[in-house]
Amino acid sequence: MQATTGVSISGSLHGLLHGIVPEMHPVEILPFRFIVAWHGVLTLAFNAWPQQLAEIKKRINDMPEFSASPENFGTRWPKLTLAALNADAPPLTLDQLRKLTALCQEFEASLQRLGSVTLSNCSLVMF
Repeated sequence: MQATTGVSISGSLHGLLHGIVPEMHPVEILPFRFIVAWHGVLTLAFNAWPQQLAEIKKRINDMPEFSASPENFGTRWPKLTLAALNADAPPLTLDQLRKLTALCQEFEASLQRLGSVTLSNCSLVMF
């Protein structure tokens, strides 16, 4: 979730999450593909949010601290950030984007053979 200017978050993150994140049991999630996302961020996308995580995500989005600012499109789908450019780096050129996308596609078959990934921790990241 992204806290935008004007959104006031008070208390610790632990305090905010208390009662929203239930006692979590490990969940299985299926890798979908590597994707070069916004600003050249390399991500591992998953097929879908497991029900348990979808419920936690909804509770967080419904909190007054977050409901004032709509969720960005890129945070609506399940993914794991693998790498990002420095904030002061120039954007990827079209050629760089094509090369990075091609590299991602090379590893998709191997990724599919991995099967599911077990998630056992839940974190709220604010930036």
